Amino acid sequence: MSEVQDLTIAVTGLREVAAELRDRSDLQDQVLARIEKLATDTAALANDAAALATQTKHLAEYGRKNRLGLQIGSIGIVLSLLAGSSSIYLFTKLNETTHQLSLVQSRTSTEVLCPLYQLFALSLTTNPTPPNYTTEQLELREQYKRAINDGLVKLGCPTLSK
Repeated sequence: MSEVQDLTIAVTGLREVAAELRDRSDLQDQVLARIEKLATDTAALANDAAALATQTKHLAEYGRKNRLGLQIGSIGIVLSLLAGSSSIYLFTKLNETTHQLSLVQSRTSTEVLCPLYQLFALSLTTNPTPPNYTTEQLELREQYKRAINDGLVKLGCPTLSK
């Protein structure tokens, strides 16, 4: 073989190697472009994940505050219901006590005070005025008589006939 043929074969081989290297270089450029795109996408995803984490944190805080508000509201409602039912219970007890007091007062006036006032009135009407009373004592006796008669009327007791 001649040197020209050897050189031609060598140049052809070098061209094939250069073409293969060019193809590999293009493939490496494509791989690098994909890696850069993945890196960019990963960075964007990381940013999105950070934003999502921040939103999740805010939502968790908002949910905690809402739960706390609901718990406080529920406690308030329960306390209001307890206060209302206690008020109703106390009101009915007050009415019962007032009614019992009214009965005792009525009974006291008719069973105790009426006979006592009648006894006082009878004492004033049956015992004559002593002749040695002064004018002041006579006026005082008349005031007592009026007070006893007024008490009989106010209590609703039957008056004694004179």
